Order: sequence, then C-alpha cells, then structure tokens
Amino acid sequence: MKAARAGRVVVALACAFAPACTGPPWFMGTPLDGSPSIPRGHVSRSFMERRADAASARARGETVLELRALIPLDDVERLSPENRARLVELLDARAAEWHALGRAVPESRDLARLARLAPARDAALASRRATAERGAGDAWLAVGGLDEARPAYGRAVALGASDMDFRMLALAGNAPPATTPLADLRAAVAALPLRAVPAFAMAYVARGGGDRETLARGLAAARQEKVEGLASRLANALSAGGPSASDGGASRAGEGGAVAPSADAAAPDLTAGDGGADADAVARADAPSFVVSPPPDLDTWVLRGLTVSARLLPLVRARPDVLDDVPRAVGWIDLLLAEDETSPDVLELAAWVFGRAGRFGGTERMLMELAYASPDRADGLARGAAVWERLGKGREACVQWIRAARWRDEPEDPTWRRAITCARHDPGVGDWRAIRGYVLERAPPERRASLAASLDAP
Repeated sequence: MKAARAGRVVVALACAFAPACTGPPWFMGTPLDGSPSIPRGHVSRSFMERRADAASARARGETVLELRALIPLDDVERLSPENRARLVELLDARAAEWHALGRAVPESRDLARLARLAPARDAALASRRATAERGAGDAWLAVGGLDEARPAYGRAVALGASDMDFRMLALAGNAPPATTPLADLRAAVAALPLRAVPAFAMAYVARGGGDRETLARGLAAARQEKVEGLASRLANALSAGGPSASDGGASRAGEGGAVAPSADAAAPDLTAGDGGADADAVARADAPSFVVSPPPDLDTWVLRGLTVSARLLPLVRARPDVLDDVPRAVGWIDLLLAEDETSPDVLELAAWVFGRAGRFGGTERMLMELAYASPDRADGLARGAAVWERLGKGREACVQWIRAARWRDEPEDPTWRRAITCARHDPGVGDWRAIRGYVLERAPPERRASLAASLDAP
C-alpha cells in the first residue's frame, strides 16, 4: 500500500470522529479511514538469489518459503519454465486451502495469478474464480472497503458468478426495487454482509416478510449499523409470532444451490486459549493433535504447509505457549502478514506478539488494522482492548474499551461497565461520572435505575 494511504490513517484518527466528540465529554477516536496500511512487498533480492531460495526451500520441503521466493520471481517476470510449472501447482493447492479456511481475499489473488500463469486452464478455473471473487467482494463490502469490493464484484460478474444483482445494488448503496420478490429479499439478507443488509431488511419487513431467521439477521444488521427505527420494527415483527406464508417459498440459492455465506462470522480470540474454535474453519484443521504436545520439529513443520495460517493459528489456540519464544513468534507473524494481511485473526495475533516483543507501536498499528478488518468495528475495538489488557497496558486498554462502547453506543451494552470501571481506576483516561451520565441519559427512563445499579456494581 502506498505511504500516502498510511498517512491518511493518521489524519482519520484525529479528525474522522470529531463530530461524535462534541456529545460525550471525553475523546473518542476512530480506527481507520477505510484504507488498510500494511505495506505489501518483498525484501530486495536478485532474481538469481530468488531462484536459489526457491530451489533450496523445495529441497527442504518448506513450501511456505518456496512460494515466498517464487511469487516475487513472477512479479518481475523471471520465472524459469520449471519455476512456472511449480508455482502453478502450488498456487492451485494453496487457493484450495484458502477456500477451505474461508479466506476469499487471498484465494482470489492466488486464482487470478494462476489464471494468468496457466491461461489454458482458465476455463476450468472460471467457476472457482467466480466464487472467490464474489466472496472477496463480500469481505471488502463487510468492512466498508468499497474501492476494493467494486473490482472484485466486477470480476465476479465477468466470470459468471450468480446472485450478483443484489450485491451490485448494495455496492451502489441502492435500495431494492419495489417489485423485488420476497424470496429474493430473503436471499439478499442471508447472503450480504451485515453492513449492507439494512436496506434489504427494511424492504423485507415492509412487504410483510415473516421468516424468523431473516428477521433476526436483519435485526443484527440494524443494531450493528445503528438503524434504530429498523431495529425496533424488526424486533416487533419477531415478537409478533411465527414465520409468514407470504415469503413465496424457499429463497434463491447461491452457487451450488445454497446461499453464499456472509463475511460477518465472529472472529475468535487467538491468544486466550479457547476463542470459539467451532466458528472458524481454521480451528478445525489440526488442533486436536496439539493438545498434548506440538510437533518436535515445530519450525520446519510450520513451513511445510501451504499456508502458515492453516497450521499455526489452530496450534496457537490449543497451545498458546508456543509463542513464548518471542523472536521465533515475530518471524511467524512476518510470514502470516505476507500471506493474508486482511485476516482479523492474524492481526490480533500480530498485535499480541509485537507487544510481547516490546514493539508497542507495532501493537497499536495492528490493532488499528484489526478494527478496520472487523465487520463489526465495536467487536474489533473490544478485541484490541483485551490484547492491551493481556499485555498489562491498562490505560491503553481502557481507552479502547471506551471507544468500543462508544462505537456501539447502546446503553445496555456491557462494555460500558468495563469502560466506567477502568476509568474509575485511571481518571486520566476520562471522567467516569461523565461517561456514566451519558449512558444513563441515553437509556429509556424506565431502565435507568436498574442500569445505574449495574454500572455501579463492584
């Protein structure tokens, strides 16, 4: 990414949330302006050195490092015929692994490179590429990356991806036409990232749609995006009763007869040992075998997969003590970021490792990126607060808890209690009384007494 884009992040942090600061009496920041700032690139080495690196890594069976050498050779058009054939083979396999891990952005990159390197296979790759590009567009749309979502969706359309009509409407910020069938609205609510769902959920409930699953997802989207009127309407519809018969049958299907998965799955905590592994394909990869002990040749084993992510992330969940060798862990983070700099899990882990290495500027930067890469910004900020807490940085954690609570801005959000509690212990962060007063003022009158008791509990 360009240095100028990273510069705009600093400006955004100072300015973008300024209007909100006029309400609550403490400073509220914003994570990013929508532009990731991790630079992508490679250390400068000659193409002959890269070829030697690739050959050496292949001889050792270290596929990760072999790919790390071959891709820059392709970038400078210095692949030998043997290099080209090998890179085609590895990209095909790695893209399949990214697909299994649910990481559409790096998958789409690998498939695009593969199609260019092996044009004769492009027809066979078209369906895979269409699905990956559509998924990448969803992932970017989920975090508000419209500049990245637009070309991804364009490529998906060109490759013949299905269910692109409502995605293109969502990308343009347009409401669905009044003639859209309920079944199509239901499919859109199920497939789109939560950020893009409210307009379709509004049309769905206005037309009398009553499918509870659709209403519940619409409600989650309305709450995330703070569309209070829609949230109230959907909550009332859910309270009213069972599913409506007016939906017109099953919703439209996505690729392969099923609605495409949304990009809004909650990300697990990678550094706390548990982290909700069942919600993530990575967590199911190899984790059970690590409960007793990690592989004896751990360094080599990590490098012998197609991705570091597929091996290291489940290992860290099961055995966080493998990060105790901090210099080695920093090296792993470099590989993880080079593979997939858009993964919230990778960014959280990077923030933790950098902090343990005493590189707190790196921690801060990774947590900014984590907030941007999280479809729910409040969740990303809260994950960052937990990282600062584990690093023993109470003041930084408290600032982050306040930002997380303010982002969601719901009086009943339990994050407010954490924010008020930590501000009590560190008055330099903010005036806890003013924060408490702001929360109670936002609450319905009938809820203020019980909410005050909850906020004041030790």
